[in-house]
Amino acid sequence: MLTTIKQGSNGNMVKVAQYLTGFAARKKALGNFNANFVSHVCAWQRKHGLTADGVIGPKTWAKIAEEAPTCSTGRNRKSAATCAVQLLIGKLSADGIFGNLTKKAVAAYQSAKALTVDGIVGTDTWAALIVGAAVIDEPTNAGTKPTTGDNGPTINRCVHYLQWDSRWKNKKYSTHTSSQTIGNSGCGPSAMAQIMATFIDPAITPVEMCALAVENGYRTQNNGTAWGFYPFVFKKYASFAKYVATSSVETLKAALSQGALAVCSMNNGDNGFWTKGGHFVTAIGYDAAGYIYANDPNKSAAPRKQLAVKFAKCMKQAFIFWPKTKVTDSADEGGKAIIDISKWQGDIDFDKMKDDVALVIVRASCGSDKDPRFESYARAMTERGIPFGVYGYSYAGDVAKAKDEAQKIIQYAIPFKPLFYVIDAEESKLTQETIAAYAKALKAQGVNRIGCYVAHNRYKSYGYDGIRNLFDFTWIPRYGRNDGTIGGATMPGYPCDLWQYTSTGSVPGIQGNVDKNTVTGTGKDLKWFLGGD
Repeated sequence: MLTTIKQGSNGNMVKVAQYLTGFAARKKALGNFNANFVSHVCAWQRKHGLTADGVIGPKTWAKIAEEAPTCSTGRNRKSAATCAVQLLIGKLSADGIFGNLTKKAVAAYQSAKALTVDGIVGTDTWAALIVGAAVIDEPTNAGTKPTTGDNGPTINRCVHYLQWDSRWKNKKYSTHTSSQTIGNSGCGPSAMAQIMATFIDPAITPVEMCALAVENGYRTQNNGTAWGFYPFVFKKYASFAKYVATSSVETLKAALSQGALAVCSMNNGDNGFWTKGGHFVTAIGYDAAGYIYANDPNKSAAPRKQLAVKFAKCMKQAFIFWPKTKVTDSADEGGKAIIDISKWQGDIDFDKMKDDVALVIVRASCGSDKDPRFESYARAMTERGIPFGVYGYSYAGDVAKAKDEAQKIIQYAIPFKPLFYVIDAEESKLTQETIAAYAKALKAQGVNRIGCYVAHNRYKSYGYDGIRNLFDFTWIPRYGRNDGTIGGATMPGYPCDLWQYTSTGSVPGIQGNVDKNTVTGTGKDLKWFLGGD
């Protein structure tokens, strides 16, 4: 379970929270949870859609991890966030300077936790650092004591839902007149919802999965969830690559090593570690010490772990789902790249580049200003028949500014007839309202192909799901190792049509690094981006 901190708490985790919520500047956190910090936490919770109770528990820790900025050498060498990184890793001076020692320590931590080893503290590393630092061992009824997990665990990313979440715990989950709810009996659909939200659509919750089970006859008369529900879900959704049902823990471990997730039906085979009766959990990983990791819909937001030999005693059946990924290292059959460029690419030899790119997305504006290279780039591509769309980096802090930026990018780009327009949404000052206003302003001027480049770590804070229907496509960056190849990249955790998988790619004609992208195979194909249907 996660360590909860509140008024009266002291120590490094309080400092971490003070740094990452903006309460304390670099090196200024005192580490005491006083009345002033309570007020600050309440305001921060309200801003991020949480219950404003002034207590930092599992949900607030998760949101803190989600909102934390990327930290790396050269990006933010001195920052409060870097102080938090240094405290969480330990054995470092918390000076807020992201130098080589901090980078090496981050890389060592990532290696130990089976994360992408790049020395950059992004979304996944923040989640591991914060949860890992705040996790304490849960005692089990069988007397087992989990290990630290520092021996190289394989842990797959998975959304964690609690069936007793206040948003749905009181919603009915029954086929008849009983008072059964999601909170007291919805573990099966909740476990499935965790996989659906991870692999298919982050908007899917236990509510949708419970309704699906009831509507299709998989809610039994004794208020259980029938095993047949899981192959039914697989057949209904074509976005899974493979499905297997098994009672073998070894088969389960092999699947987890391939990136699969599994709903596991559990009984009281180990003195009630998971349940006193029947229960479902979502298996997400294992480690070399012999532990299976799972997201338990009826326990804390931290993954639980149990020795595999004990897990096998109480696992009746595992329903395993593999994600479908259609991406390759090529944008099309010819192996041409999809790249995006701006002034930072400097002088480009378009004659050398033209035969190696399928599509270019060029920055036309930065705020309300024109990219100084845009016209020369656009003219060169037009002359050579290189297909291109345009994007505008937004700084819009209000609706009026968003409308002005939209007007300006049209003014700059329209003479060159780009294939589409994109708003680049990365800045913390942007909101759902300003992003929507930018899109609506483009539509009002007759633009009929509009995309949004939305930063992975801002997706939820922007409330992007609520405005996604305003855009014709979604473009998300997520890098992983960021080694210039798609093989070293980590797919976005949200649905998208275009994926920027590296910032260290290369193409002929460009000196230095360039962003490379690919269509995901789950939405618009390359033909669509080139102007087709």
